Amino acid sequence: MSTFDDILLAATQVVQRDGVGKLTLEKVAKEAGVSKGGLLYHFSSKDELIKQMLYSVTKKYDDGLNVQVEHDDSPGKWSRAYLSETLHDLQREQVMSAGLLAGIATNPELLQHFQKQYEKWQQHIEQDAIDPVLATIVRLAADGLWFSQMFGLAPVDPDMQKQIQQQLRKLTEEGFR
Repeated sequence: MSTFDDILLAATQVVQRDGVGKLTLEKVAKEAGVSKGGLLYHFSSKDELIKQMLYSVTKKYDDGLNVQVEHDDSPGKWSRAYLSETLHDLQREQVMSAGLLAGIATNPELLQHFQKQYEKWQQHIEQDAIDPVLATIVRLAADGLWFSQMFGLAPVDPDMQKQIQQQLRKLTEEGFR
């Protein structure tokens, strides 16, 4: 990994461990094992760091979607990829959640990039060769599971998550137009 990536990872770890309110350039530099000057070489400000966190996590998420879509030629592939990638994020260290929380808490304007990504994903889902309403229900259910976990709003246990994912996946396979 590059120093740039090390710093982004360190920032994510600080947000996950300490909360976004405790995110400082000093803490991130210490976590990444670089000087504050080294951090500032890559990120001119805390806002720039958070912006790059959001860009990084949305790119990784988007890349994951695209890999799954490339390996699936059947109707509903975008919906299945979205479902799979979103719920896979629940199993990981929720890197995307940390980036999103950091963006929301510090500057809602930073979310414009994220909102544009969501619009793109929704367009793909609506044009997924299955009923666009069913496809959107799958997306919203996946989002609901993700937000429930991210905010600790009665999160669903892993076994239930798996069962829900299987049922939602069925909709994408059987819910053709």
